[in-house]
Amino acid sequence: MPPTTKSLIPLSPKSLPKTLCLTEDCSAKPPTKMSSIPVFTVPPGWTTDRADDFYADWEDTNARGQTVAHAYGLGPGQPIMEDDDGLTQIFLSGNKFYLWDEMNDEIYEIVTQDIREIADVLGYGGQGGLNKRPLDQVGELAR
Repeated sequence: MPPTTKSLIPLSPKSLPKTLCLTEDCSAKPPTKMSSIPVFTVPPGWTTDRADDFYADWEDTNARGQTVAHAYGLGPGQPIMEDDDGLTQIFLSGNKFYLWDEMNDEIYEIVTQDIREIADVLGYGGQGGLNKRPLDQVGELAR
């Protein structure tokens, strides 16, 4: 009998049943808006597993992440990962990746648009190794 192979397929909420439970009591729901990105290895010092506070920054149009993205002229953002200190996030808006410095509410466009390359650079050289450019703020930030 020939060997079987398995491949990883990234799932989005659209591909999941509406009754999916992420906790025993079904209190947590998956994010509703997700773009398809390739599977990548989360680098040391970063996480994608902070459902309560991490995703709350992006839940709706009035969430902090969305309002900051909008103040920099970006469309709706999708969180990708956050550093372990909870001070920096990588997010996707449109088809580009951005770094949000939460301490200063500054956003940088990450030059490379390959999430695997971004994760590799973060893993080996930290944020300083990322080729990024600052965005100009175009709107007011609500405090």
